[in-house]
This record gives sequence, C-alpha cells and structure tokens, in this order.
Amino acid sequence: MHTNNNTSFRGITPYSVTSGLDTNVFLNKALFDVTGSDAPWVIMANNKEERRERINRATVSFGLIFLSPLMALPLINRLAMKKLTPKVFSKEWQAIKLSNSYLGNAEDTKNGLNQLSKDLKIDFKPIIDKVGGDYEKLRKKIVVAKNIVLASDFALVTGSFGHIGFYNNRQTEKKTGSSGYSAEISMADKDTVNKRAENYKKTSKTKYKIFLTTLGALVLGVPLAIAHGLNTKKINKFSNFVKKHASKFDYNDAIFMDRLPLALGLGVAHLGINLASRNKTETKDNAIRSSIPFAIFFGGDLLMARILSNISDRLLGTKLTKPAKKPNFLTKILPPVKKLKDLKNINHPLTKTMGVGIFWFNFVTLAATMGILTPYLINKIIKKDIEKDSHPNKIASLNKKTFSSTFKKLQLSNRNN
Repeated sequence: MHTNNNTSFRGITPYSVTSGLDTNVFLNKALFDVTGSDAPWVIMANNKEERRERINRATVSFGLIFLSPLMALPLINRLAMKKLTPKVFSKEWQAIKLSNSYLGNAEDTKNGLNQLSKDLKIDFKPIIDKVGGDYEKLRKKIVVAKNIVLASDFALVTGSFGHIGFYNNRQTEKKTGSSGYSAEISMADKDTVNKRAENYKKTSKTKYKIFLTTLGALVLGVPLAIAHGLNTKKINKFSNFVKKHASKFDYNDAIFMDRLPLALGLGVAHLGINLASRNKTETKDNAIRSSIPFAIFFGGDLLMARILSNISDRLLGTKLTKPAKKPNFLTKILPPVKKLKDLKNINHPLTKTMGVGIFWFNFVTLAATMGILTPYLINKIIKKDIEKDSHPNKIASLNKKTFSSTFKKLQLSNRNN
C-alpha cells in the first residue's frame, strides 16, 4: 500500500478507492446515507407501509447518485457545449472542465484553457476557431454551459428527491385509505391517525407551492447569480465574492458535485420532505433525519478529520494538515486537512496510511452511531406522541395525579419546617 515519490498508484487499492470517495462527495454522501441512515431506518420501520415509504426514499436518494453523474451529466455536458464543439460527442466538450476561477476575464480563460489542454492532452483549437479566436466570447459561452449543467443537476437531483415525501403521502393514502403518518398506522385506530393529519390536509397545497418556489429559486437563482458575478464588468462586493468563491461550484471530472452545491441541493430537497410531513410527529422525524446526517456529514466529519489528523501529525510526524489560507483561532488549533488525492506524492510512509485510516474510522463511527441511535430515538418519539393522542384522558389523569402528589409533598415539607 505504501509507495515512494516516484511510484504512482495504479489499479484498485485502498488508497485509490478512498481517495475517489473523498473527491467525489456525491458518491461519498450516498454511501454514508445508505449505511448510516437508509438501511437502519428501513430495518427499524414500525410497519410495512412505513417500510415501503422508507424504501422509496432510499431508492430515489441512492439511485440519483448514480443516475445523475454517470448517466445524465455526461450527456448534459455535451449538449450544453454543442454550440462550441464540432460534434456533440467530440472530445472538445471537455473545455467545460475549466474551473470557474479562470472564467472571470478573457486572459485568465486563455491561460486556464492552455493549462487544461496540457493536462487533458486535448487540442481545443476547434472551439477557439468557432469564436474566431475571441476568448471573451469563448469565456461567456463556457460560463453559460457550466451553469446550464448546474441548473439541470439541481432540477434532477433536488427536484426528484424533494418530491418523495409528497409522492409517499399519496401512495399511502391510496393503499390504506389513511391520510395520516404511516408509522402510526399500526399504533392507533384509523380515525386517530387521520385526525392527527387534519392540519396537513388543509395546508398541503400551500406547502407544496412553497417547495416549488424554493426549488425554482435554487435551480434558476444560483446559476444566474454565478453567471452574473463572473460576467459583470462592475467591481463591487457581489462580483468580488462570486469570483472568489465560484470555484466551489466546479464539478469533479465535470460530473460529480462538490460539497457546497451538494449541501444547497440537499438542503432544499429536505425542505420539501419536511413540508410533506403529515403531522407534528412526522415533522420531528423528518427534522431529525434531515438535520443529524446533514450536520454529521457536512460538519462533524470535517471536525473529526481535523482533530485526528492534527494528533497524527504531532505524534507520528505525518503530513495530513495544511496551513489555512486565512488563519483564525480555529485553524491555529486545528489546521485544515489535505484532500487524500494531495497525499499521493508525499514522501512519508505513514501519511497515506493514516489518511485512509482516519477517513474510514470517521465514516464507520459516525454512520454506526447515527444508524443505531437516531432511528431508536425517533421511534420512541412516535410511540410517545401517538399514545398521548390515543389516550388523552389517561395522560391528563396521570399528569393530574403527578401534580397532586408533588403538591402534597410540598405541603407536608412546609408543615415539617
């Protein structure tokens, strides 16, 4: 598994697989969801209807991970670049791989395209000739193409995943005749389950419109904002901000979303899922299912990686951390961590080993913790809520007895004093 500076990794190795997952955040998130969220939730479902809904959600989520980058995006990339390339499937479409950091002005685009040509060993002369050698015109066309791809991917991934809650609701009502939360069907009578969903029935159309509006803002708003920031000749805070951060919306190998656009896309998708909640208990369920995996994957994982990498560098002399571009209090204590792909040529035998080990330790620990504790917690909440609404008089009586007992103890204590 270890190599020296002059040896490259070839074939399938623990390093190559792990580095691929680390680079392709989209695939990484899919595997994390299946092992730490989807599979445990399906196994711990309360009845067959809830299990069917959870399988639908997991299937759409995981299916899109492969459908989008491996089937849809390769074609969308080519179609978006077809006005520049001699033929739809000619190799020059790969100019779309040019980072947004080179698309702020014509000179940067020229330099970036020359470097990309060397890296990919592709002559981009045909697309340069198409615009008569005008790099400003070429720059604008690549900006448009890249943002068509981003908008299309948001529409496909966020649109499909964000609709799964509304789809499940209709399917369950059609199959069972109950409009309530599927997890409660085996815990209470149909009237109680339906009564707990009355508010959703009244507001479902409004909530669906809110989701569609937010989805539209994401699909159109983000790409247009990036394009405007890169194309405007005005120098202001907005254009400077976009040009500085636009590279965060680059795709790995032109097909895999990076962490920021993935977070935005999934955030809006989970908004749709939460809006489709049929009562307050399902709202809690969806809020926990959305927030905990999201926080762990987009925050907890990075924090743990920093902590463990920093310890490894200090104790073992590895080279997993790097200086921060803008040092602050946190980065002084816990410096940022290098991508695994950047460890390839580091001449230290333990660096790559520890990098791979830390990745999988984080992955397994966080997925196992989330997969065991979170479904258990949610099922406890569901049973408690449905019990409260199924036997309100019993709960009220118990609360009254508890209050009465506490009050008598206080009176007795005061008398003794």
